[in-house]
Amino acid sequence: DVSINHLLTSMTFSSLLVQNQTPLLYLGWTLEYEMIFYCIFMLGIILNRSLTISNIIITLFIISIIIVSNYNHLIMIEFIFGIFCAQLYLNSEKSKYGLIFLIFGILLLSSSLLLDFENINLAQSRVIIWGIPSLLIVYGLINLEQ
Repeated sequence: DVSINHLLTSMTFSSLLVQNQTPLLYLGWTLEYEMIFYCIFMLGIILNRSLTISNIIITLFIISIIIVSNYNHLIMIEFIFGIFCAQLYLNSEKSKYGLIFLIFGILLLSSSLLLDFENINLAQSRVIIWGIPSLLIVYGLINLEQ
């Protein structure tokens, strides 16, 4: 059943927030998460125009936690991982252990891919299977010598 509201919220990438349902074209859910992220990012910039980038990242982190807790969309935790990774990179010295983070992330990802997916609830374990290894891989890569 297609309603005008569902069509409009799908076209404006807001069906998850407004109607708490997937867009008409199911694959559009990824774009909706990106739009939520960029709207949060825009709010962070507006709210912290005169502050440092680290304050913007902290604000985005807090807003993301609020969204995750209110809407129970676990994939938003992966956006939080990205914010956390940027915060670590921008506010600390470059790690000497970039290669170790990278290798550990690849090993963790490889071992999680060997799991029996039929007996795992992917919606709940996506953050563990993909999110944490991806965080380690990205953090390791940005800390490697260029």
